[in-house]
Amino acid sequence: MPHQEITLIDWNKSLVRSNESTSATYTLTPDAHRILSVAISVIAQNDQRFITFRIYVKQLIEFYPALKTDKNAIARIDKATDSLMRSYIKIKQPNGWLKRHLIHSCQFVNNNGYAYVDIKLNDEMLPHLIKVTGSYSAPKLSNYKFLKKDQHFKLHAFLYSFLYRWKTGVVSINQLRELLDIDKKKYQLIGHLKSRLLVPSIEFINKVTDITVTIKDVKHGRKIGWFTFIITKKIKIIESKACETILISNKKVSTLAEKFIALGMSQTEYSKLESSHWEQYLTQLITYVQYKSTKTTIESVKSYLFGILKKKPVIEDLLTPNCIVKKKQVKQAQLNFQLDVEEKEQQKKQNQQADKLNAEIESYLSKLCDDELQQIEAAFNSSIFASGLKFGQQKVDLSKWIVKASFYSFVYKKFIFWG
Repeated sequence: MPHQEITLIDWNKSLVRSNESTSATYTLTPDAHRILSVAISVIAQNDQRFITFRIYVKQLIEFYPALKTDKNAIARIDKATDSLMRSYIKIKQPNGWLKRHLIHSCQFVNNNGYAYVDIKLNDEMLPHLIKVTGSYSAPKLSNYKFLKKDQHFKLHAFLYSFLYRWKTGVVSINQLRELLDIDKKKYQLIGHLKSRLLVPSIEFINKVTDITVTIKDVKHGRKIGWFTFIITKKIKIIESKACETILISNKKVSTLAEKFIALGMSQTEYSKLESSHWEQYLTQLITYVQYKSTKTTIESVKSYLFGILKKKPVIEDLLTPNCIVKKKQVKQAQLNFQLDVEEKEQQKKQNQQADKLNAEIESYLSKLCDDELQQIEAAFNSSIFASGLKFGQQKVDLSKWIVKASFYSFVYKKFIFWG
């Protein structure tokens, strides 16, 4: 049988599927999901028809931890091919259900431990997997590496198809039952459906895939009538200190160039950026994108950065709430420091003026004879100011330097300044 051998399972390959197929009804074993995911990931979008892919069991076992830890992994994959051959997909149409087999042929071969799976998808699935004309999703194969249950695979595929608009809208209970192919006798209470199936599945998806999902109740009166799901894409940018340190892919980067290159920017692109923007501006730009990533979905951080730069924002437009608070605190600290400096400078000038005044008066008084000094002292004692000062001294124990300063001021004004 002509076939294409899959020599390497690439985690970064995307699974392109129409939104119609991701919201359809079908049931597979987890191992069947794993084989099918690898097969879809290696489809070339310029293919005109499906071909047979040969996937080696050893690679499947190495790729999926759930198989790697099981001694019966080979037997499980054999059973998974049976599940694939039995499976069919039900796509809802306005007038009913469109039913299609997923697989055209599937064969498991084990030749003395040299095992492989030959799998060919049904050509009737072409509109949903190759050159999709309508809405579609393309999650990375790495998302499916740790998923364990049938509902994990189907729920992730369904929710990922709404990532572009970050929420599903209202999803009815019946729609969820059809999507997850839930038996009518199971989870008859909505509370049980949510607490025993949906919430644990979502928590697991959040833990092992690149999206974060939040479920919210939509009530009809006092009862839950629908659910809505909010989906955001995780980006590997973690803020450890506001406006200061960025960790990317758990690796600490120190220089500004390393931060931009870690976001997918080439050295040439960064050099052009550096030549047209100052360092503080670029640092704030990264902080701003980091903050925005916590509020909205960013598919490509690099594209988002260049999109911001096209708007030519000033640095004040890039301030995040944390940075605004920090900036206000810094500004207030600078203001307090400036006031303190001005106050000290003013006090210094006053002391210098007082010293200069004292020196002038001392010089003037040193040139006078005893009779002239007695006349100045008599004039000071008889002045209204001196009388008030002496009266105040009786009430308050004023220090001698106040008296001396007052005397100097009297001498300066009456004998020196006015001449």
